[in-house]
Amino acid sequence: MARAWLIGGFGGIAGLLVIATVVALTRSEPEFDPGTPERAVQEFFAAIEEEDFVLAHSYYSEEIAAGCAPESLAASSSWSSRQLAESRVVFEDTIYLDGAAVVVTRITRLSGDGLFGASESVYQERFSLVDEEGGWKLSAEPWPRFGCPRLVTPVPAETPTPAPSPSTSTDSGR
Repeated sequence: MARAWLIGGFGGIAGLLVIATVVALTRSEPEFDPGTPERAVQEFFAAIEEEDFVLAHSYYSEEIAAGCAPESLAASSSWSSRQLAESRVVFEDTIYLDGAAVVVTRITRLSGDGLFGASESVYQERFSLVDEEGGWKLSAEPWPRFGCPRLVTPVPAETPTPAPSPSTSTDSGR
């Protein structure tokens, strides 16, 4: 009798695994309306995933783009792309502000190897965007962090003013 329960239990678990796999494989990602902040974030991720760093860079606001060249994205992409590949991003909410938006997401990241060595972390990530040139642009360095170097505007060095030379008076009366 116990053996029948054991076989039935394993059969039930196997059935649930098959159902979960089918649901996971057939679930499609949502398609957001063009011109929305959510779509901009989604297209930025797609560009990174496809290693189209020029396109990914085009989703940066002028301020962020000035401090991070497409070459910098490409140079630091292996770690960030791996992080993205190990993650699932779910859009939760969008907060609209005056000319800006914050897209709130839930990130689930799987890491590790093997059946018992894997771990999962779930956290919230927020993407700041501004409406710039008729499109939504990322206004803060987005997740995954690419570590783009920030360009520092050099401050011109002050030209030292020559100190007045000590006055040399000649005593012509001597």
